[in-house]
Amino acid sequence: MDLNQAYEAILNELILICKEYSAHNLKPVVETVWPDMHHIFARAGWILSPKILKESWTPIPVAVAMGAAIQYEHTGADFWINPDLWFCGHYPGHSIDALRSALIFAHWMGVSRIYVENMDHNNVRGVIHQPDKAKGFDYASAKQGPHHPDAEGVYGSLVTYPTPETFELTRYGEVVRWYSKDYRHKHGVPYTWRDAKCDFAIVRFPDSVWGQRNSWFEDSPLGSRAVKSTPEMEAWFDIWHLLSHGNIPREGLSFHSHAVKYKLASRFFVPSSATLVFDHRIGDEHPDFDFRGAKVVFVTGIEITDATSDLLMRHAAKGNIIISLPHLGPEGLSQANLQSSPTEGIKVFELGGGKWIVTDSFNHEYVISLVTPLLAPEDEMRYQFGEHQILFRKIDSDRIETFVNGVSVNPVFEPSRRSQWGADQRLVRKE
Repeated sequence: MDLNQAYEAILNELILICKEYSAHNLKPVVETVWPDMHHIFARAGWILSPKILKESWTPIPVAVAMGAAIQYEHTGADFWINPDLWFCGHYPGHSIDALRSALIFAHWMGVSRIYVENMDHNNVRGVIHQPDKAKGFDYASAKQGPHHPDAEGVYGSLVTYPTPETFELTRYGEVVRWYSKDYRHKHGVPYTWRDAKCDFAIVRFPDSVWGQRNSWFEDSPLGSRAVKSTPEMEAWFDIWHLLSHGNIPREGLSFHSHAVKYKLASRFFVPSSATLVFDHRIGDEHPDFDFRGAKVVFVTGIEITDATSDLLMRHAAKGNIIISLPHLGPEGLSQANLQSSPTEGIKVFELGGGKWIVTDSFNHEYVISLVTPLLAPEDEMRYQFGEHQILFRKIDSDRIETFVNGVSVNPVFEPSRRSQWGADQRLVRKE
C-alpha cells in the first residue's frame, strides 16, 4: 500500500469499529503513545486520549490531539488527556512533581476527562503475566523493577496492597487524590478545549511519522512496509524544534529517538506557544476556517488538498503568514506576487496583507529570525481559550506555577527527587 491507500484502509476500519460501539451506545477511546494519527481517529468519530509524561514532549501530543478534536468535533470526536507514568521501561518513570504538574496542566486544557495510567501495576523483576504460571510467584521476596528515584520502595502505582484484602495509596496515589478531591473542585474551568485559540498552526498529512527512522522501532509509516520516512514527512521535527526554543530535538518527537534515549531524563516542562495541528483536509472540512487565530501557519508533510490550499491563500490575504515546503506552495501565483527572494532557499509571495513564504527547510535562518520574536519566553508554556490566557511558568523541569488571566492558581510545592541516566541505562537520583 502507498500512504493514501493505508490512510483509507485505517480510516474505514476505524469507522466500522466506531459504528459497532455506537450500536451499544458506547464510544471507543484511543490512547495514543505516538504524537500522530489523532486526525484519522478523530475523523472516524473516536475519543482522543493522548499520553503526556510517558516518552512525550508535553506540547506535541496536546497540540495534535486538540487540533484534531476541533477539526472533527462534528463526527463526535472528544478530547481527554492521559498522564502515563511509564518512561523508557521504568515504572513509575516520572517524578511525583511531574505527575502533579501533568494533572494541573490537563485540568486547564479544558479536557472532558483525565485518565491516569495506571492504578496498580506492580513493577517487580521477573514477574509473570500469565495467570496460571504466576500462581507460585513469590512477590514477598521480589525485587523492584526499573523506576524513578521518587518511586523507590513503591510496589504498585497509585495503590499498593499490603494484604489481599486491603490497599493503601502510594505517594503517587496521594497526588491524584489531592487533585481529584481538592484542586479540581476549587478551580472551576470557565471554558472547554473547544474554545482553544492559537498563535501558531501546523497543517500536515497524518502519516504517523514521529522519528521512528532514528529509533529502535520499525520505520513503516501508517503500517505500510512499502513506504519509508522521507524528509518531507520528518520536516515537522524542525517546526517543533523552533517552537520549543530548541528543546525538542530535530531527530524525532519522542524520547525513544536515539538522539535522546538514555541521554535525557524524563521531564514535564517544555517551552511552547499556543499551537494547534490540523490535517491536510482542514479546508474540505471547514472552508471558512480561521485557524483559530493563528498568525503563522506552517504547511508541511507530503500533501494538502486543493480546498486547504485555497483556504491558506485566503488566510494569508487577511494579513497572516504561511510558511510551507516548496511542493506545498501556492499554485497559480505569478511573478508579480513574488515579493522577494531574500536569501537562497526562500521565496516570499505577497498575498493581500499577508505573505506566503516557501522554504527548503523550517530550520532556515530566515524562518528562525522571523518566528523567534513571536515565541513565548523560554520559561513559559502558553495557551489561549476564548478570552482566557493560561500560562504555565517553569520552576524546574517538573514543577510549574500556573496563571489564569495573570492570577496564580496553584500552590508551589517543595521539590521531589530528580533523575538522570546511570551507566546501566537505569534512572538514578540526580543530586
